[in-house]
Amino acid sequence: MSVSGGEIKQPVQVPALDLALTPESIVSSPFSAQSGSTKVDGNFTLANYTTKNTSVDATLHTANADIAELVNMAKAYGMEASGGMTGSGRLSLNVHVQGPVNETSKLNYSGNGSIAGATVNAPSALTKPVSIASANLNFAQNSAAISNLAMSIGSTSIKGL
Repeated sequence: MSVSGGEIKQPVQVPALDLALTPESIVSSPFSAQSGSTKVDGNFTLANYTTKNTSVDATLHTANADIAELVNMAKAYGMEASGGMTGSGRLSLNVHVQGPVNETSKLNYSGNGSIAGATVNAPSALTKPVSIASANLNFAQNSAAISNLAMSIGSTSIKGL
């Protein structure tokens, strides 16, 4: 599968995506999506997808990914929040999410990540770009912790341990 056009700067390719479909669930085999040099590996299960009690169990992994290419991937797959967004820098991420799709406050997250040398511009949400020199991320249950933070928005700088 290849997605291109519109705001998508370079094609996003998924060489293979095998799905097992039953009346109760949609289960993917492990798959990869790639845009430029950035590759995201993942797999997912949607259970009870024909009911109001749909639940997700998904895992995503990327190492030293180019943030511009990740934004490109988000646009390719219709993520509304990515409209007009641009970015640069590097992101590594290992995340697992599990829980009810219709009650996002009850989703459980686990994993970790890091950001380095990043700038993100989201004109629909922020009037100035966000620059992140470094940040380490840890996800647990329904929370995220950030350490080694060095970032700025306009003339405001934020540092944290």
